[in-house]
Amino acid sequence: GGARSVLIGSDGRRLNLPHGVLTACSGWSGPWLRCQNSEGDAAGTTFIAPLVAKRVNAPEVDELREARGDWLFARQGEQWGVLGPDGGWRVPPLTDSPEAIEWLDDQVVRVSVHAQGQLTHQLWHVAGGRALTPPRRGQSWRLAADRYLIAGEQAGMELLDASGRVVLRTPWWGTDPHAEDGLAWTNPGQQLARLLPD
Repeated sequence: GGARSVLIGSDGRRLNLPHGVLTACSGWSGPWLRCQNSEGDAAGTTFIAPLVAKRVNAPEVDELREARGDWLFARQGEQWGVLGPDGGWRVPPLTDSPEAIEWLDDQVVRVSVHAQGQLTHQLWHVAGGRALTPPRRGQSWRLAADRYLIAGEQAGMELLDASGRVVLRTPWWGTDPHAEDGLAWTNPGQQLARLLPD
């Protein structure tokens, strides 16, 4: 009785999708299919996760870009953040460029923000969608698995794990970190710190 669009998986089988969503689809945004909402009087864009045949309850965004794995950079107005595969914010819109959101590993990103003539950075645990640090001046590094070195609140450096717990403090400022085989040393003083999770 007429033609309609269908979606075929890589195994050749047709995917069952929510009713009425394939009337006007414009392509993919990372793992999601971007479609016009065609049910009732609703207007606007809806996202579909085809492999689970569900709509994604994503916020209204102006632009999406692929980030890493199933994560997406998303822009609201002039600010960028990170959306998770379920459509929820994992890093809220904080910075003016997706390049200012740097993946330190699969768990943690560093977000740099220019505000009032100052550059600050903040560590976020992406999977948990929570900030590990407040915005700070200075720098931060991933030293080893589950170990992150950041500029201290007042002076010196702090070593955090992925939960945000302070594992080690050093009074030095402007430390140059190095890491190898789960060990790190810092200058000046060649202080040696064991960075393994235990």
